[in-house]
Amino acid sequence: MIGGSQDKKVQPLVVMVGTGLQTMGGISTVVQGYLSAGLFDTTPIKYVRSHSDGTFGEKLKVAVAGYIEFIPLVTQKQVRLVHIHLSSRASFWRKLPFALTSKLARKPYVFHVHGSEFMTFYHEECGAFRKRIVRWAFDHATALIALSPEWAENLKQITRNTNIEVILNRVPVPHQKMSRQDASEAPHILFLGRLGKRKGIYDVLEALVTMRERGTRFRLIAAGDGELEEVETRVRDLGLQDHVSLPGWIDDETRSELLSRAEIFVLPSYAEGLPMSLLEAMAAGLPVIASSVGGIPNAVTNGKEGILIAAGDVPALSDALDTLLSDVTMRREMGNNAYKRAQDQFDVRHSVDQLISLYDQYGKP
Repeated sequence: MIGGSQDKKVQPLVVMVGTGLQTMGGISTVVQGYLSAGLFDTTPIKYVRSHSDGTFGEKLKVAVAGYIEFIPLVTQKQVRLVHIHLSSRASFWRKLPFALTSKLARKPYVFHVHGSEFMTFYHEECGAFRKRIVRWAFDHATALIALSPEWAENLKQITRNTNIEVILNRVPVPHQKMSRQDASEAPHILFLGRLGKRKGIYDVLEALVTMRERGTRFRLIAAGDGELEEVETRVRDLGLQDHVSLPGWIDDETRSELLSRAEIFVLPSYAEGLPMSLLEAMAAGLPVIASSVGGIPNAVTNGKEGILIAAGDVPALSDALDTLLSDVTMRREMGNNAYKRAQDQFDVRHSVDQLISLYDQYGKP
């Protein structure tokens, strides 16, 4: 068990189901934030791992083992609530047995919906029968957790369930803003996220070509898993090898180091919930350049904490990067604003308070 539930005398009141805490992706980052902020110390929680990185066989083995572990837990009398983290596609189908078993055991379950492409999954990839299954699972949840007010409205298109709570993604925010010095070398632009079209990495590379032609000094560090080979090929095709580093997926220590050295954070996504990497950048005092999709406008006000652009607008992206790279005062001011907003609204301790309240409200006595 994790946190307060490590003591064998403490029986779990909540069973939380989600991906392994060392797994790549947003859900593990969210749960690690809860862990660091003390949720598992204040509430007896048993965490059940239902997913991991690896081959299909390795993932299947973890999912089956998690479900086998879950069955005797959910039947325990003292368990009040099941908290299920899910995204879309395979994640939903993996978590469905946990919801069905909770229902059979007469234990309330909460779906915490993280998937930025869940509406695409539901509307475009599910046929009539699968849509009925999704609706049934959402309708019978005791509550649904959305990452933003916009996503709460999206969920209302799927379900009749009126118990939809908004709990924003949040991150640990340091008590003091990270100090920065003017870069003696080319200023670093940081991209953190899965490499692929959805996160906008190819648009970033196209924008860098324009900036190079203008004579702008820069270096891009794009860290993440995903289409690493395709991105490397695109970097070579565009002649950006001297300007771009692709370290792949990075650990927490390397991430902190990159955040401390960067001058700008960029994430021109085509679809998002509320990306953890963007919030981590704000907590590190970085100005943000991002697309105005999903919950991002709830975190970034255009012209204050950073610059918002339309998804896919490469000229606007290159102009925004040029603007901040050429104006140290502006990016310092926006970075200060970003840190202040992260402190006020996106410190994970706020989410812990909301979750404890939710467990009290919906947990079965």
